[in-house]
Amino acid sequence: MEINDQNLAALGQYLQQTLSTSAETRKTAENFLRECENEKGTFNTEKLLYKCASGYALLLMTSMDRADTDLTIRTAAAIALKNVVKRCWEQNDKLSEDDRATVKKHIVEVITPL
Repeated sequence: MEINDQNLAALGQYLQQTLSTSAETRKTAENFLRECENEKGTFNTEKLLYKCASGYALLLMTSMDRADTDLTIRTAAAIALKNVVKRCWEQNDKLSEDDRATVKKHIVEVITPL
């Protein structure tokens, strides 16, 4: 998943929706985030096709690191990153070596401001 403003905005919307009081909205958002863990996963919404690839963990870290992002979304991104690491870290086909190295290198500096 490419790190750009469009993807960060879409991710932020889904992260915000995971906090919804509507069970249906929350479940849809949670399913989208789980799909993002799969390199081959795709999700079609609002006539845009978001391709979910190995850069998902880095996209979450970028969202956490942006000071202009709402703290609620940054915190939700941290929780989502924790879930990605928990489920995908030891599965070589889920998280690329480059993503692992970047997460290891930057995780402390990204989480510390939260």
